[in-house]
Amino acid sequence: MKEEYKNSWYCTFVLNASIFPTAFMIAYSIACLNPLVPVIHRIYNSTYEKQHADALPDDTWTLLLTLTMSMLMIGAFVGSMVFKILLSYLTRKQILIITHVCAGTGYLIVTVGTGKWGSYEAFIIGRFVTGLALGLGLSVTPLIFNESCVPHRRTFYSSVWGTALSSGVPIGIFFAWPKIFGTDERWLGVLIVCMFFSIVHIICSFWIVETPLQAYILHGEGRALTVLRKLRCGTETDLDNELKDLVADGASDDNASSVATFKEVITTPQYRRHFIGAVLAYSVIMASGVNNIFFYSDQILSNAGLDSETVTPATLGVMVVGPITSVVLTIFVNRGAEPRMIMIAGCTIMIFGDAFITACLATYEGVPAMSTAAIAAVCVFYFGFAMINIIAYVMFGAITIDRTRPVCINVGAASLWFFAWLVGFIAPYFEIWIGPYGFLVWMVLTIFVLIYSIFFIPNVAGRTPDQIQAFYKTGLTTSASSVPLDPEL
Repeated sequence: MKEEYKNSWYCTFVLNASIFPTAFMIAYSIACLNPLVPVIHRIYNSTYEKQHADALPDDTWTLLLTLTMSMLMIGAFVGSMVFKILLSYLTRKQILIITHVCAGTGYLIVTVGTGKWGSYEAFIIGRFVTGLALGLGLSVTPLIFNESCVPHRRTFYSSVWGTALSSGVPIGIFFAWPKIFGTDERWLGVLIVCMFFSIVHIICSFWIVETPLQAYILHGEGRALTVLRKLRCGTETDLDNELKDLVADGASDDNASSVATFKEVITTPQYRRHFIGAVLAYSVIMASGVNNIFFYSDQILSNAGLDSETVTPATLGVMVVGPITSVVLTIFVNRGAEPRMIMIAGCTIMIFGDAFITACLATYEGVPAMSTAAIAAVCVFYFGFAMINIIAYVMFGAITIDRTRPVCINVGAASLWFFAWLVGFIAPYFEIWIGPYGFLVWMVLTIFVLIYSIFFIPNVAGRTPDQIQAFYKTGLTTSASSVPLDPEL
Protein backbone atom coordinates (compact mmCIF):
# COMPACT_ATOMS: atom_id res chain seq x y z
CA MET A 1 0.00 0.00 0.00
CA LYS A 2 1.38 3.37 -0.97
CA GLU A 3 2.34 5.67 1.84
CA GLU A 4 0.35 8.60 0.38
CA TYR A 5 -2.79 6.49 0.60
CA LYS A 6 -4.07 7.57 4.00
CA ASN A 7 -7.06 8.22 6.24
CA SER A 8 -9.14 11.27 5.42
CA TRP A 9 -9.81 13.91 8.04
CA TYR A 10 -13.33 12.51 8.29
CA CYS A 11 -11.91 9.04 9.01
CA THR A 12 -9.73 10.54 11.74
CA PHE A 13 -12.88 12.02 13.30
CA VAL A 14 -14.67 8.65 13.11
CA LEU A 15 -11.74 6.83 14.71
CA ASN A 16 -11.24 9.32 17.55
CA ALA A 17 -14.97 9.71 18.25
CA SER A 18 -15.21 5.92 18.56
CA ILE A 19 -11.98 5.31 20.50
CA PHE A 20 -11.67 8.03 23.14
CA PRO A 21 -15.19 8.23 24.68
CA THR A 22 -15.43 4.43 24.79
CA ALA A 23 -11.93 3.85 26.18
CA PHE A 24 -12.36 6.56 28.81
CA MET A 25 -15.75 5.11 29.82
CA ILE A 26 -14.33 1.58 30.18
CA ALA A 27 -11.20 2.45 32.15
CA TYR A 28 -12.92 5.12 34.25
CA SER A 29 -15.66 2.67 35.25
CA ILE A 30 -13.09 0.11 36.38
CA ALA A 31 -10.93 2.49 38.41
CA CYS A 32 -13.28 5.12 39.83
CA LEU A 33 -14.53 3.08 42.80
CA ASN A 34 -11.04 2.46 44.19
CA PRO A 35 -10.87 5.69 46.26
CA LEU A 36 -14.63 5.47 46.95
CA VAL A 37 -14.40 2.25 49.01
CA PRO A 38 -14.60 4.12 52.39
CA VAL A 39 -17.62 6.09 51.11
CA ILE A 40 -19.31 2.91 49.87
CA HIS A 41 -18.61 1.25 53.24
CA ARG A 42 -20.34 4.08 55.09
CA ILE A 43 -23.34 4.01 52.73
CA TYR A 44 -23.72 0.25 53.04
CA ASN A 45 -23.26 0.36 56.82
CA SER A 46 -25.90 3.08 57.17
CA THR A 47 -28.38 1.10 55.06
CA TYR A 48 -27.65 -2.12 56.97
CA GLU A 49 -28.16 -0.37 60.32
CA LYS A 50 -31.54 0.95 59.17
CA GLN A 51 -32.61 -2.52 58.05
CA HIS A 52 -31.15 -4.61 60.89
CA ALA A 53 -30.54 -2.16 63.76
CA ASP A 54 -26.95 -3.36 63.91
CA ALA A 55 -23.57 -2.50 62.39
CA LEU A 56 -22.54 -4.15 59.12
CA PRO A 57 -20.54 -7.32 59.97
CA ASP A 58 -17.08 -7.62 58.46
CA ASP A 59 -17.85 -10.80 56.52
CA THR A 60 -21.00 -9.25 55.05
CA TRP A 61 -19.03 -6.13 54.07
CA THR A 62 -16.37 -8.28 52.36
CA LEU A 63 -19.08 -10.07 50.37
CA LEU A 64 -20.85 -6.83 49.41
CA LEU A 65 -17.54 -5.20 48.43
CA THR A 66 -16.51 -8.11 46.21
CA LEU A 67 -19.97 -8.18 44.59
CA THR A 68 -19.92 -4.42 44.02
CA MET A 69 -16.48 -4.50 42.43
CA SER A 70 -16.77 -7.75 40.50
CA MET A 71 -20.36 -7.29 39.27
CA LEU A 72 -18.98 -4.83 36.74
CA MET A 73 -16.87 -7.66 35.35
CA ILE A 74 -19.74 -10.15 35.37
CA GLY A 75 -21.74 -7.67 33.32
CA ALA A 76 -18.76 -7.18 31.01
CA PHE A 77 -18.44 -10.95 30.54
CA VAL A 78 -22.14 -11.21 29.67
CA GLY A 79 -21.82 -8.22 27.33
CA SER A 80 -18.89 -9.80 25.50
CA MET A 81 -20.86 -13.03 25.07
CA VAL A 82 -23.99 -11.22 23.87
CA PHE A 83 -21.87 -9.21 21.42
CA LYS A 84 -21.61 -12.04 18.89
CA ILE A 85 -25.41 -12.41 18.88
CA LEU A 86 -25.93 -8.66 18.44
CA LEU A 87 -23.40 -8.67 15.62
CA SER A 88 -25.73 -10.92 13.62
CA TYR A 89 -28.58 -8.41 13.81
CA LEU A 90 -27.08 -4.95 14.36
CA THR A 91 -24.32 -2.90 12.79
CA ARG A 92 -21.10 -1.93 14.57
CA LYS A 93 -22.33 1.64 14.88
CA GLN A 94 -25.62 0.58 16.47
CA ILE A 95 -23.87 -1.70 18.96
CA LEU A 96 -21.55 1.11 20.04
CA ILE A 97 -24.54 3.41 20.60
CA ILE A 98 -26.20 0.70 22.72
CA THR A 99 -22.91 0.41 24.61
CA HIS A 100 -23.02 4.01 25.73
CA VAL A 101 -26.76 3.88 26.49
CA CYS A 102 -26.05 0.91 28.83
CA ALA A 103 -23.20 2.81 30.49
CA GLY A 104 -25.40 5.82 31.20
CA THR A 105 -28.30 3.65 32.36
CA GLY A 106 -26.10 1.78 34.82
CA TYR A 107 -24.84 4.96 36.40
CA LEU A 108 -28.37 6.35 36.51
CA ILE A 109 -29.53 3.27 38.46
CA VAL A 110 -26.75 3.85 41.00
CA THR A 111 -27.47 7.58 41.18
CA VAL A 112 -31.17 7.11 41.91
CA GLY A 113 -31.19 3.82 43.82
CA THR A 114 -28.13 4.34 46.00
CA GLY A 115 -27.90 8.13 45.94
CA LYS A 116 -31.53 8.61 46.99
CA TRP A 117 -32.33 5.47 49.00
CA GLY A 118 -28.89 4.11 49.93
CA SER A 119 -29.66 0.76 48.30
CA TYR A 120 -26.63 -1.50 47.88
CA GLU A 121 -28.78 -3.71 45.62
CA ALA A 122 -29.15 -0.76 43.23
CA PHE A 123 -25.40 -0.15 43.33
CA ILE A 124 -24.69 -3.78 42.43
CA ILE A 125 -27.35 -3.91 39.68
CA GLY A 126 -26.14 -0.60 38.25
CA ARG A 127 -22.59 -1.91 38.11
CA PHE A 128 -23.83 -4.97 36.22
CA VAL A 129 -25.62 -2.82 33.63
CA THR A 130 -22.55 -0.63 33.21
CA GLY A 131 -20.53 -3.83 32.89
CA LEU A 132 -22.63 -4.79 29.87
CA ALA A 133 -21.36 -1.58 28.28
CA LEU A 134 -17.75 -2.51 29.05
CA GLY A 135 -18.13 -5.94 27.44
CA LEU A 136 -19.76 -4.54 24.32
CA GLY A 137 -17.41 -1.56 24.08
CA LEU A 138 -14.20 -3.56 24.36
CA SER A 139 -15.53 -5.96 21.70
CA VAL A 140 -16.94 -3.60 19.08
CA THR A 141 -14.51 -0.67 19.20
CA PRO A 142 -11.43 -2.61 17.97
CA LEU A 143 -13.58 -3.93 15.13
CA ILE A 144 -14.55 -0.38 14.19
CA PHE A 145 -11.07 1.12 14.14
CA ASN A 146 -9.43 -1.91 12.51
CA GLU A 147 -12.07 -2.02 9.78
CA SER A 148 -12.27 1.76 9.28
CA CYS A 149 -8.57 2.63 9.35
CA VAL A 150 -6.22 2.43 6.36
CA PRO A 151 -4.34 -0.88 6.77
CA HIS A 152 -0.86 0.52 7.35
CA ARG A 153 -2.14 2.72 10.23
CA ARG A 154 -3.99 0.01 12.15
CA THR A 155 -1.04 -0.63 14.43
CA PHE A 156 -0.90 3.05 15.33
CA TYR A 157 -4.61 3.24 16.19
CA SER A 158 -4.38 0.03 18.19
CA SER A 159 -1.76 1.79 20.31
CA VAL A 160 -3.98 4.90 20.52
CA TRP A 161 -6.77 2.65 21.84
CA GLY A 162 -4.42 1.22 24.47
CA THR A 163 -3.23 4.71 25.40
CA ALA A 164 -6.80 5.97 25.79
CA LEU A 165 -7.62 3.03 28.05
CA SER A 166 -4.57 3.75 30.19
CA SER A 167 -5.54 7.43 30.40
CA GLY A 168 -9.04 6.66 31.65
CA VAL A 169 -7.66 5.06 34.82
CA PRO A 170 -5.98 8.15 36.37
CA ILE A 171 -8.97 10.23 35.26
CA GLY A 172 -11.22 7.92 37.30
CA ILE A 173 -8.88 8.00 40.31
CA PHE A 174 -8.61 11.80 40.12
CA PHE A 175 -12.35 12.53 40.11
CA ALA A 176 -12.95 9.97 42.89
CA TRP A 177 -10.23 11.53 45.06
CA PRO A 178 -11.73 12.94 48.31
CA LYS A 179 -10.44 16.40 47.39
CA ILE A 180 -12.60 16.34 44.22
CA PHE A 181 -15.78 14.21 44.33
CA GLY A 182 -14.83 11.30 46.61
CA THR A 183 -16.76 12.34 49.71
CA ASP A 184 -20.08 11.37 51.27
CA GLU A 185 -21.65 14.58 49.94
CA ARG A 186 -20.18 14.73 46.41
CA TRP A 187 -19.64 11.10 45.33
CA LEU A 188 -22.45 11.24 42.76
CA GLY A 189 -20.26 13.64 40.77
CA VAL A 190 -17.97 10.68 40.00
CA LEU A 191 -20.86 9.02 38.14
CA ILE A 192 -21.87 12.15 36.25
CA VAL A 193 -18.38 12.49 34.76
CA CYS A 194 -18.62 9.01 33.23
CA MET A 195 -22.06 9.81 31.78
CA PHE A 196 -20.42 12.74 29.99
CA PHE A 197 -18.16 10.40 27.98
CA SER A 198 -21.18 8.46 26.73
CA ILE A 199 -23.10 11.61 25.84
CA VAL A 200 -20.16 12.81 23.73
CA HIS A 201 -20.13 9.62 21.65
CA ILE A 202 -23.91 9.50 21.21
CA ILE A 203 -23.84 13.06 19.83
CA CYS A 204 -20.91 12.25 17.52
CA SER A 205 -22.63 9.09 16.25
CA PHE A 206 -24.97 11.19 14.08
CA TRP A 207 -21.96 11.88 11.80
CA ILE A 208 -20.37 8.42 11.86
CA VAL A 209 -20.76 5.97 8.96
CA GLU A 210 -20.54 2.20 9.08
CA THR A 211 -17.22 0.45 8.47
CA PRO A 212 -16.32 -0.60 4.89
CA LEU A 213 -16.63 -4.29 5.81
CA GLN A 214 -20.05 -3.70 7.37
CA ALA A 215 -21.17 -1.83 4.25
CA TYR A 216 -19.90 -4.69 2.09
CA ILE A 217 -21.71 -7.32 4.17
CA LEU A 218 -25.02 -5.42 4.10
CA HIS A 219 -25.04 -3.75 0.70
CA GLY A 220 -22.25 -5.16 -1.45
CA GLU A 221 -19.15 -3.76 -3.12
CA GLY A 222 -20.77 -0.56 -4.41
CA ARG A 223 -21.67 0.71 -0.97
CA ALA A 224 -18.31 -0.41 0.48
CA LEU A 225 -16.51 1.61 -2.19
CA THR A 226 -18.64 4.67 -1.38
CA VAL A 227 -17.70 4.38 2.30
CA LEU A 228 -14.02 3.96 1.41
CA ARG A 229 -14.15 7.17 -0.63
CA LYS A 230 -15.28 9.04 2.50
CA LEU A 231 -12.66 7.44 4.71
CA ARG A 232 -9.60 7.62 2.46
CA CYS A 233 -7.39 10.07 0.64
CA GLY A 234 -5.94 8.31 -2.41
CA THR A 235 -6.43 7.31 -6.01
CA GLU A 236 -9.20 5.11 -7.40
CA THR A 237 -6.60 2.39 -7.92
CA ASP A 238 -5.75 2.49 -4.21
CA LEU A 239 -9.44 2.28 -3.32
CA ASP A 240 -9.99 -0.64 -5.70
CA ASN A 241 -7.00 -2.50 -4.26
CA GLU A 242 -8.23 -2.10 -0.68
CA LEU A 243 -11.71 -3.19 -1.73
CA LYS A 244 -10.27 -6.34 -3.33
CA ASP A 245 -8.39 -7.11 -0.11
CA LEU A 246 -11.54 -6.52 1.91
CA VAL A 247 -13.57 -8.85 -0.31
CA ALA A 248 -10.83 -11.49 -0.15
CA ASP A 249 -10.71 -11.36 3.66
CA GLY A 250 -14.48 -11.32 4.05
CA ALA A 251 -15.36 -14.00 1.53
CA SER A 252 -15.94 -17.69 2.14
CA ASP A 253 -16.58 -20.53 -0.24
CA ASP A 254 -20.31 -20.65 0.36
CA ASN A 255 -21.17 -17.10 1.31
CA ALA A 256 -19.30 -14.13 -0.10
CA SER A 257 -20.55 -11.79 2.61
CA SER A 258 -19.84 -13.91 5.69
CA VAL A 259 -17.23 -13.86 8.39
CA ALA A 260 -15.78 -17.04 9.84
CA THR A 261 -17.82 -19.00 12.37
CA PHE A 262 -16.38 -20.21 15.65
CA LYS A 263 -16.33 -23.77 14.33
CA GLU A 264 -14.45 -22.69 11.23
CA VAL A 265 -11.89 -20.77 13.27
CA ILE A 266 -11.28 -23.75 15.54
CA THR A 267 -11.07 -26.35 12.75
CA THR A 268 -8.91 -24.34 10.31
CA PRO A 269 -5.24 -24.64 11.44
CA GLN A 270 -4.22 -21.14 10.30
CA TYR A 271 -7.22 -19.50 11.97
CA ARG A 272 -6.88 -21.60 15.12
CA ARG A 273 -3.25 -20.63 15.59
CA HIS A 274 -3.78 -16.90 15.45
CA PHE A 275 -7.04 -17.33 17.42
CA ILE A 276 -5.04 -18.77 20.35
CA GLY A 277 -2.53 -15.91 20.14
CA ALA A 278 -5.29 -13.29 19.99
CA VAL A 279 -7.17 -14.75 22.96
CA LEU A 280 -3.97 -14.93 25.03
CA ALA A 281 -3.12 -11.32 24.12
CA TYR A 282 -6.49 -10.23 25.52
CA SER A 283 -6.45 -12.60 28.50
CA VAL A 284 -3.09 -11.47 29.89
CA ILE A 285 -4.40 -7.91 30.29
CA MET A 286 -6.49 -9.04 33.26
CA ALA A 287 -4.99 -12.47 34.08
CA SER A 288 -1.92 -10.52 35.18
CA GLY A 289 -3.90 -9.52 38.29
CA VAL A 290 -4.06 -5.82 37.46
CA ASN A 291 -7.55 -5.51 38.95
CA ASN A 292 -5.82 -5.87 42.31
CA ILE A 293 -4.39 -2.45 41.50
CA PHE A 294 -7.46 -0.92 39.83
CA PHE A 295 -9.84 -1.98 42.62
CA TYR A 296 -7.75 -2.25 45.74
CA SER A 297 -4.48 -0.32 45.36
CA ASP A 298 -5.50 2.09 48.13
CA GLN A 299 -6.04 -0.89 50.42
CA ILE A 300 -2.82 -2.58 49.29
CA LEU A 301 -0.81 0.53 50.09
CA SER A 302 -2.71 0.95 53.35
CA ASN A 303 -1.95 -2.68 54.25
CA ALA A 304 1.70 -1.93 53.55
CA GLY A 305 1.66 0.77 56.23
CA LEU A 306 0.86 4.02 54.37
CA ASP A 307 -1.51 6.47 56.07
CA SER A 308 -4.98 7.21 54.68
CA GLU A 309 -4.04 10.69 53.46
CA THR A 310 -1.24 9.33 51.29
CA VAL A 311 -2.77 6.26 49.61
CA THR A 312 -5.01 7.95 47.01
CA PRO A 313 -2.38 10.49 45.82
CA ALA A 314 0.09 7.59 45.65
CA THR A 315 -2.37 5.55 43.58
CA LEU A 316 -2.98 8.53 41.30
CA GLY A 317 0.76 8.96 40.82
CA VAL A 318 1.12 5.29 39.92
CA MET A 319 -1.77 5.40 37.43
CA VAL A 320 -0.22 8.35 35.59
CA VAL A 321 2.57 5.96 34.62
CA GLY A 322 0.09 4.18 32.33
CA PRO A 323 -0.66 6.93 29.80
CA ILE A 324 2.94 8.20 29.85
CA THR A 325 4.23 4.72 29.05
CA SER A 326 1.55 4.25 26.39
CA VAL A 327 2.41 7.51 24.62
CA VAL A 328 6.12 6.67 24.57
CA LEU A 329 5.46 3.15 23.27
CA THR A 330 3.06 4.50 20.64
CA ILE A 331 5.91 6.62 19.29
CA PHE A 332 8.33 3.69 19.37
CA VAL A 333 5.88 1.29 17.68
CA ASN A 334 5.04 3.90 15.07
CA ARG A 335 8.79 4.15 14.31
CA GLY A 336 9.22 0.40 13.88
CA ALA A 337 9.81 -1.04 17.36
CA GLU A 338 8.90 -4.73 17.54
CA PRO A 339 5.67 -5.23 19.56
CA ARG A 340 6.53 -8.85 20.42
CA MET A 341 9.73 -7.78 22.16
CA ILE A 342 7.83 -5.11 24.10
CA MET A 343 5.33 -7.77 25.17
CA ILE A 344 8.18 -9.97 26.43
CA ALA A 345 9.75 -7.04 28.30
CA GLY A 346 6.40 -6.05 29.83
CA CYS A 347 5.69 -9.57 31.10
CA THR A 348 9.19 -9.76 32.60
CA ILE A 349 8.75 -6.43 34.41
CA MET A 350 5.35 -7.49 35.75
CA ILE A 351 6.81 -10.71 37.13
CA PHE A 352 9.44 -8.67 38.97
CA GLY A 353 6.68 -6.32 40.17
CA ASP A 354 4.66 -9.26 41.55
CA ALA A 355 7.67 -10.42 43.54
CA PHE A 356 8.45 -6.85 44.71
CA ILE A 357 4.89 -6.21 45.95
CA THR A 358 4.86 -9.56 47.75
CA ALA A 359 8.14 -8.72 49.48
CA CYS A 360 6.80 -5.33 50.61
CA LEU A 361 3.55 -6.76 51.98
CA ALA A 362 5.34 -9.61 53.74
CA THR A 363 8.09 -7.55 55.42
CA TYR A 364 6.81 -4.01 56.06
CA GLU A 365 6.15 -4.67 59.77
CA GLY A 366 9.77 -5.65 60.37
CA VAL A 367 11.25 -3.25 57.80
CA PRO A 368 9.39 0.11 57.97
CA ALA A 369 11.06 1.33 54.76
CA MET A 370 9.06 -1.28 52.86
CA SER A 371 5.94 0.86 53.36
CA THR A 372 7.40 3.50 51.07
CA ALA A 373 8.93 0.85 48.82
CA ALA A 374 5.40 -0.49 48.26
CA ILE A 375 4.65 2.59 46.13
CA ALA A 376 7.65 1.78 43.93
CA ALA A 377 6.61 -1.87 43.79
CA VAL A 378 3.10 -1.04 42.59
CA CYS A 379 4.62 1.43 40.13
CA VAL A 380 6.94 -1.25 38.69
CA PHE A 381 4.04 -3.68 38.35
CA TYR A 382 1.86 -1.08 36.65
CA PHE A 383 4.67 -0.01 34.33
CA GLY A 384 4.92 -3.59 33.07
CA PHE A 385 1.15 -3.75 32.74
CA ALA A 386 1.07 -0.51 30.73
CA MET A 387 3.50 -2.09 28.28
CA ILE A 388 1.50 -5.26 27.71
CA ASN A 389 -1.82 -3.40 27.77
CA ILE A 390 -1.02 -1.29 24.72
CA ILE A 391 0.90 -4.04 22.92
CA ALA A 392 -1.86 -6.63 23.40
CA TYR A 393 -4.20 -4.54 21.23
CA VAL A 394 -1.43 -3.93 18.68
CA MET A 395 -0.70 -7.66 18.47
CA PHE A 396 -4.39 -8.50 18.21
CA GLY A 397 -4.88 -6.16 15.26
CA ALA A 398 -1.74 -7.44 13.56
CA ILE A 399 -2.25 -11.20 13.81
CA THR A 400 -5.99 -11.36 13.03
CA ILE A 401 -7.73 -10.69 9.70
CA ASP A 402 -11.14 -9.18 8.93
CA ARG A 403 -12.63 -12.62 8.37
CA THR A 404 -11.67 -14.02 11.79
CA ARG A 405 -11.48 -10.86 13.88
CA PRO A 406 -15.12 -10.90 15.16
CA VAL A 407 -14.76 -14.44 16.57
CA CYS A 408 -11.30 -13.76 17.98
CA ILE A 409 -12.41 -10.57 19.69
CA ASN A 410 -15.61 -12.17 20.98
CA VAL A 411 -13.78 -15.01 22.75
CA GLY A 412 -10.79 -12.83 23.66
CA ALA A 413 -12.95 -10.18 25.31
CA ALA A 414 -14.96 -12.85 27.16
CA SER A 415 -11.70 -14.32 28.46
CA LEU A 416 -10.44 -10.87 29.47
CA TRP A 417 -13.60 -10.12 31.44
CA PHE A 418 -13.65 -13.58 33.05
CA PHE A 419 -10.18 -13.00 34.48
CA ALA A 420 -11.16 -9.44 35.41
CA TRP A 421 -14.07 -10.83 37.43
CA LEU A 422 -11.94 -13.58 38.96
CA VAL A 423 -9.23 -11.17 40.10
CA GLY A 424 -11.70 -8.56 41.38
CA PHE A 425 -13.81 -11.09 43.27
CA ILE A 426 -11.14 -13.31 44.76
CA ALA A 427 -8.49 -10.70 45.69
CA PRO A 428 -10.08 -9.80 49.09
CA TYR A 429 -10.35 -13.50 49.90
CA PHE A 430 -6.73 -14.10 48.92
CA GLU A 431 -5.85 -11.43 51.48
CA ILE A 432 -7.71 -13.49 54.10
CA TRP A 433 -6.46 -16.91 52.97
CA ILE A 434 -2.83 -16.36 51.99
CA GLY A 435 -2.09 -12.88 53.26
CA PRO A 436 0.64 -11.04 51.35
CA TYR A 437 1.25 -13.81 48.80
CA GLY A 438 -1.78 -13.32 46.54
CA PHE A 439 0.22 -11.67 43.76
CA LEU A 440 2.26 -14.85 43.30
CA VAL A 441 -0.80 -16.56 41.81
CA TRP A 442 -1.01 -13.99 39.02
CA MET A 443 2.76 -14.12 38.56
CA VAL A 444 2.45 -17.78 37.51
CA LEU A 445 -0.07 -16.88 34.79
CA THR A 446 2.16 -14.06 33.55
CA ILE A 447 5.10 -16.47 33.32
CA PHE A 448 2.99 -18.74 31.09
CA VAL A 449 2.15 -15.86 28.72
CA LEU A 450 5.83 -14.83 28.68
CA ILE A 451 6.86 -18.30 27.52
CA TYR A 452 4.15 -18.34 24.85
CA SER A 453 5.21 -14.90 23.59
CA ILE A 454 8.82 -16.01 23.26
CA PHE A 455 8.14 -19.14 21.25
CA PHE A 456 4.74 -18.92 19.55
CA ILE A 457 4.07 -15.31 18.47
CA PRO A 458 5.66 -13.86 15.31
CA ASN A 459 7.40 -10.53 14.93
CA VAL A 460 4.99 -8.12 13.26
CA ALA A 461 6.90 -4.84 12.82
CA GLY A 462 7.60 -4.20 9.14
CA ARG A 463 5.56 -7.23 8.04
CA THR A 464 2.51 -7.22 5.79
CA PRO A 465 -0.65 -9.11 6.83
CA ASP A 466 0.17 -11.79 4.24
CA GLN A 467 3.66 -12.28 5.69
CA ILE A 468 2.27 -12.56 9.22
CA GLN A 469 -0.37 -15.05 8.12
CA ALA A 470 2.32 -17.09 6.36
CA PHE A 471 3.73 -17.81 9.83
CA TYR A 472 0.37 -19.23 10.93
CA LYS A 473 -0.20 -21.12 7.67
CA THR A 474 3.09 -23.00 7.98
CA GLY A 475 2.55 -23.81 11.63
CA LEU A 476 4.57 -22.99 14.71
CA THR A 477 7.67 -24.94 13.79
CA THR A 478 9.19 -21.77 12.37
CA SER A 479 10.94 -19.44 14.80
CA ALA A 480 8.69 -16.61 15.96
CA SER A 481 11.24 -14.07 14.81
CA SER A 482 11.79 -15.53 11.36
CA VAL A 483 8.91 -13.92 9.45
CA PRO A 484 10.70 -11.85 6.76
CA LEU A 485 10.50 -8.09 6.59
CA ASP A 486 8.59 -6.39 3.83
CA PRO A 487 11.25 -4.31 2.03
CA GLU A 488 8.66 -1.63 1.19
CA LEU A 489 7.71 -0.96 4.82
